[in-house]
Amino acid sequence: MPIKPVKKRTAYEEDVANVSVEEITCEVNRCFNCGCVAVSPSDIAPALIALDAKMITTKREISASEFFQAGIESSTVLEEGEILKEVFIPTESAGNFQLYQKFRTRKTIDFPILGLAANFKIDKGVIKSAKLVLNAAAPIPHALSDIEKYLVGKKPNEKTALQAGEQAMRGTLALAENGFKIRILKALVKRAVLQSNL
Repeated sequence: MPIKPVKKRTAYEEDVANVSVEEITCEVNRCFNCGCVAVSPSDIAPALIALDAKMITTKREISASEFFQAGIESSTVLEEGEILKEVFIPTESAGNFQLYQKFRTRKTIDFPILGLAANFKIDKGVIKSAKLVLNAAAPIPHALSDIEKYLVGKKPNEKTALQAGEQAMRGTLALAENGFKIRILKALVKRAVLQSNL
């Protein structure tokens, strides 16, 4: 916002001027329509789902995947008076590889344009199990179940990573001006598979 120099300020006008319609239009057009109102920007939710965490409340134990669901008329699965008191994350055995990737345009903005939590169990160079969970892609964290099934029994190499990335793009629907997210999704899945082999 343009600010008047001290010597030009008066008691009859604002020190900070308004921006013009052209300037407002320019700023608005810088938005990538990332859908931040329509999607879950949480970093912790996909990570806990990928790790098979359990949420311990005052009344019950809830899987992380169920806990982070939202109902049609509610934003939580907790009952009235129920309080979350503990998060239990299972101990991982040798051969497990976890990863969280977060794509954003500026590091000063914390919420992701797209994020991917991954948890792989690798044994003798082969993927025994895989959990891949997206955030900022749907109203709730989204598990890539088809890709998880595809990866089981495969070696985490370039060919497998490329195929998993291609599968991640199938059937995706983007909001207006959000097609770039689909290419980012492909890259994040491919990178996760390749890094599990390091």
